[in-house]
Amino acid sequence: GLVHFIGSDCHNLRSRPMRLSDAFRAAARRAGEDTARELTEANPRRVVSGEPVWTPKPVPFTQKKSWFRFR
Repeated sequence: GLVHFIGSDCHNLRSRPMRLSDAFRAAARRAGEDTARELTEANPRRVVSGEPVWTPKPVPFTQKKSWFRFR
């Protein structure tokens, strides 16, 4: 429940275009498509219109196992 928005710091469409599709897909894999849509589309729209922001359920962090171990 720590992330409420996924956005871009796009400054212009030529040299620094917005690329939210990769971020959307990563969020959808981790938390589901509905949550990804809330974080990339609905919550930003709510802020602009002065509405309360939706708070997602926390998703447990799972650390990938390393192929080696330090001793």
